[in-house]
Amino acid sequence: RGRSDATPIGTTARRRGRSDATPIGTTGVAAAATRHESQASTPTPGDVLRDTRRFTRSDLAAFSKLTGDANAIHAEATPPFDAPIVHGLLLASLFPAIFARAWPGAVYRSQNLKFRRAVPADALVEA
Repeated sequence: RGRSDATPIGTTARRRGRSDATPIGTTGVAAAATRHESQASTPTPGDVLRDTRRFTRSDLAAFSKLTGDANAIHAEATPPFDAPIVHGLLLASLFPAIFARAWPGAVYRSQNLKFRRAVPADALVEA
């Protein structure tokens, strides 16, 4: 299996194997989630879905405006960070989006998160 140049943001969903994601890189962005190991019409334990994305400074500004989260760390480099930091819940939004593409009409009911490190704007992340 090849290596991904993306920062994994993790999920608590059951998965087979482990992610091959490596620290932040600069490769292209995948357009859609990919179903692995199971092609069932409904999610089953062990299904593995992945997606990658870059959140730009424009994405952060739009999310800040929508949510009212005006924390400066999302708009500018603020020590100890060298760049604006992606909102945690913006990162978390990748998971229901992956499910919606794989299983249109599915109801995404639960999510547990643990943020391991800050993700700077324009970094490639893998969910």
